Amino acid sequence: MAKTNKEFVTGLFQILWDKQPDQQTVDLYASRLDSGLLTRAGVEYSFLIAPEYSPVAEQIVRLYLAAFNRIPDTDGFTFWMGVHRNGGSNSQIAQVFAQSEEFVSKYGANLSNSQFLDLIYQNVLGRSADAAGRDYWVGQMNNGMARGEIVNQFAQSQEFKIAASTKVYASVVYTTLIGRMPTAAEAAAAPTNVEQLVLKVAQASEVTPTIGSISYSAPAFVEQQLNDGSISSSIILTLTGDTFKGNVGTSLGKITNVPTGLTGTLVKTTDTTATLTLSGKATANASINNVTNLTVTLDNTSFTGGKVVNIINAVKSDLQINYIDIPLNETNHLLSGKGALTTPLVVDLGQDLLTLDGKPLALLSGDIKKVDYVDFSLIAAPASSTGTTTGSSAGKVTVTTTIKGDEANNLLVGSNYPNFFNGGGGIDTMQGGIGVDTYAFGITPVANGVDTITNFTIGKGGDVLNFSAFLNKTGTTKIAAVNAAATTPKAWANGDVLTVQGNALDTTKIAALFGTGKAFTAPTVASKMVIITADIIGDASIWYVINQLDVNNITPDEIVLVGVLKNVNNLSLVGFDATNFL
Repeated sequence: MAKTNKEFVTGLFQILWDKQPDQQTVDLYASRLDSGLLTRAGVEYSFLIAPEYSPVAEQIVRLYLAAFNRIPDTDGFTFWMGVHRNGGSNSQIAQVFAQSEEFVSKYGANLSNSQFLDLIYQNVLGRSADAAGRDYWVGQMNNGMARGEIVNQFAQSQEFKIAASTKVYASVVYTTLIGRMPTAAEAAAAPTNVEQLVLKVAQASEVTPTIGSISYSAPAFVEQQLNDGSISSSIILTLTGDTFKGNVGTSLGKITNVPTGLTGTLVKTTDTTATLTLSGKATANASINNVTNLTVTLDNTSFTGGKVVNIINAVKSDLQINYIDIPLNETNHLLSGKGALTTPLVVDLGQDLLTLDGKPLALLSGDIKKVDYVDFSLIAAPASSTGTTTGSSAGKVTVTTTIKGDEANNLLVGSNYPNFFNGGGGIDTMQGGIGVDTYAFGITPVANGVDTITNFTIGKGGDVLNFSAFLNKTGTTKIAAVNAAATTPKAWANGDVLTVQGNALDTTKIAALFGTGKAFTAPTVASKMVIITADIIGDASIWYVINQLDVNNITPDEIVLVGVLKNVNNLSLVGFDATNFL
């Protein structure tokens, strides 16, 4: 079956560049291929000659040739490329090959190192071993080098690269351009020039038929308003490479997985466009989640060419209907909403992601990519103390809001449900609600930026500061506030959170808190800690300490401000409880 343009482009990234592409780039290439602005052969050639070209695909093909004396099968090649992309090495792959039944049946079992090496020279390089080379490799095996590594070394040798280059390049181009490996005859006859090779493969029978494609103007329908059940939007299908059959107004194909109360229709509007609509009102929209499997199925009777097999996206089974469980809008970079929650809501500005109950949530208006500020303060509070869960007693769902910032400066105002905040790398201000709110700090000072937290509740059952990403541990036992002027050093350990009462403490004064006759004992090993300081007026400051140069002394440059707790003074520090830290 022919690959879609998105599948084709994804394969180029994975095989020719040995990387996973981002969806935006795939969509851009695919749209230009769909429109005819680009050709697959042209895109293939540009990937082959780009600086990003990776030799990994060639290396995997050579391992097959060296170990099994054959071109890879497509499925096996794709699998081992995935293994390599996920951290597997050529040596590890070669070792698996060397232990396989196919390898043993080819080379034999119970061979001595000398016998094995003689076969490697003959099967891989096509010649007998020279004395010096034979002695060297036998010595390597006698000293513990695995036979799989021997196969890998010979497969990646310059001698074999030259000898196998025609088969290798042909394998890489055939599988990426037309989705299969070359036959032995095709590989042997492949041109050595890359441009000529791409042109020859592009002219193969698999790609000569005209392949049409259908693009969809949107991936989802959106409910007209909260709990209304009606759909006001439509989706336009645009066909290239063929035309729709029949007169304008003719119904095409069939629409399935349509929710009760709605009727789906697909009507021809021009020779190359059709409009998909949903009429009526869904009856269960207020109590069910979004639809993700609305399906359009076109057949041979829908196309003038009469061959649906040649039309990409003639069957599309992932169209969505997004019900408005909670209305959210972006206006002037502000994301806000109202209503009540029944399932967890997540906003991730770094990923431009908005989900409800783990499923994509569409905005009523605006663009999630423009959001710098979030204000969920108008989202209704739970009706009671038990209002933060929904569902049966066998499977209750805790209702929360998760708000993650990006590298910009964000203002994040939570809801009246429990909030999980992560400001990102900017200078962020975060404000919780009446629930138990958790504030997650970054793995480094740069990753965190400087966060200002308002409405923080100290004490048992209060809000939570999560430093686990930085400290590589959870919890703390050193929460009792220490006076900066104390002269009896308090012991502490790597990964602790320390609280200090003092006047206008800065990095210099904090560094001076450690040692004999000071507030805390001096460090003895490289360590990390978090220090929270406050004086009689003003706000509390949160500091990261990374002591790693002189492990017996903490210096001011090892102390970085990462946060401010508004309206928390030195008397407030006394109220901290272990439950305030994670």
